[in-house]
Order: sequence, then C-alpha cells, then structure tokens
Amino acid sequence: MNNTILQVFAGLGGAAFAAYGTYAAVTYMRYGKASAPDGKASPLYEFMPEFEVRDVHRRRVRAPEDTAFSAACNLPSDASPVVRGLFGLRALPARLLGRYEEPEPARPLVRMMESYGWRILSIQPGRHVVLGAMAQPWSASVDFLGVNSGGFRGFNEPGYAKIAFMIEAHPVSATTSVLGVETRVTTTDRKSRAKFRRYWSLVSPGVVAIRYEMLRQAKAVAEQGLTSRRLMRARTMS
Repeated sequence: MNNTILQVFAGLGGAAFAAYGTYAAVTYMRYGKASAPDGKASPLYEFMPEFEVRDVHRRRVRAPEDTAFSAACNLPSDASPVVRGLFGLRALPARLLGRYEEPEPARPLVRMMESYGWRILSIQPGRHVVLGAMAQPWSASVDFLGVNSGGFRGFNEPGYAKIAFMIEAHPVSATTSVLGVETRVTTTDRKSRAKFRRYWSLVSPGVVAIRYEMLRQAKAVAEQGLTSRRLMRARTMS
C-alpha cells in the first residue's frame, strides 16, 4: 500500500514537473511576441507603448468599480497563503546567499510597492493606478528603482528591466464591474533582454498564480464589503 501511494505521488510530481517544463519552454519561445489589443486605450500606453512581456488578468466583480478598485489597491500584501508561499520561494536564493532581509509588516498593496521603490506614474481615483520601476529581477536580491513619469518613459540605462504595473476597474453596470491587473516589461539592452527572458520563463507560472490569487481575494473583499454595507443600511432603515 505504501509503495502504491509513493508511486502515485511520484507520478503526480513527474506530471507537474513536465507541465512546468513545457510551460517554461513555450514562454521562452514566445518571449517578445506579446500583443496589445487595447492599443492606445490603455493608460499603460503612455508609459510603455512597446514591450516584451504583457501579462493580463481580469475578473468580474459584483460591486461598483470604485469598490473593486479600492479592494485591490488596499489588499494586504500577505492576504493569501498562496502568495506568501510563492514569495517565500522567490526569496530562497537570497536566503542561501545570506542576503535575505525580513519583509516589512503587511500593508496595503500599493503602499507596499511604493515602500519597495515603485513610483506612481498615473492615477485616476476609483478607476486605475499605474506604478513603474526599474529592476534586475534575475538577481538574487532585487532592488527597485523608481522615478517620475517623465523619467520612466525616457530611462534607457543598460542592465535593467523596466516594469509597469496597473490595477484598473471598469463598470459593467451600476452594481457590477471588471477588475484587472496588467504588467508590461521591456529591457534596456540585449544582455538584459537575454537575462530577463530566462528569468521570466522560469517564474511566470508563479506570477500568474499570484495575480490570479490577488484578484480572487480582491473580489471576495469587494463583494463582502458591499454586502456588509447593504446590511448596515437595511438595519438603519428598519
């Protein structure tokens, strides 16, 4: 019986490893071929009209756009055990090299990003926020270099990946919206492109999982908060 269980787990582990390897290989081959169907309509166009990576995730939320937007921006950075686990894996190289620093206490997502060095490039309250930073994500210990919007657009110092991240919400009706997150990346020279291409091929499954979990949590917070406010109004009127 024990041997059978071990064989099952070994088979599952092998299948998962094979799936991960296939995903990484496909991501590597498709690198630089991302499309932008939204074109100039996206607030990101102003800061990064051309890019090597475009990662987009959206989720329908049963709450107005400003409620969904606020839920995503203020989501605690440690809201999910899935996210905590993935960030723990990301920090493993730094731990092994003795460069690991304990993370700061959990704080709202946008504020946390700003504390790490990201800068807000554009914001429309209740609708979208765009943050940008330059970094070397392939390094064991990553530092984020943030500049103002003009500096971000014109930055071309070799050795970096330019990263733009957006949270946005669009109304569907008075009570429903679509919440989305989008990441765009471009690099500043050929060596950085090669390094980031390898890095992205390996970590993109984790990034996808983080974005999925982030939107799931924000949806739950927005819908629960809206329900709570409705109950409070009903009790007040009764």
